[in-house]
Amino acid sequence: MNDCLVIYASMSQVKRVQGELEKNGGRVNVTRTPHCISTGGCSTAIRCKQGQLSKVVAASATLDIPVEAAYAELPGFDGPDYQPLDWNAL
Repeated sequence: MNDCLVIYASMSQVKRVQGELEKNGGRVNVTRTPHCISTGGCSTAIRCKQGQLSKVVAASATLDIPVEAAYAELPGFDGPDYQPLDWNAL
């Protein structure tokens, strides 16, 4: 299963979502958004397995924190490729 990146506007938003997930036993990683998919300026992302994406989006909604974008991270020839995901459909 591929990893996903869920993009947020700030580190404080990411930390709040991460805390909400950890309260319920979820584990995710925090990372800087790769430049090639950054929605502008400095953004931060939660890296999770694709099967966890709906839980991350639900935690964001619970906290009223907007998701900027979500991407599947796929193996590529010169590093990872990123495919946009329709996280609104979850």
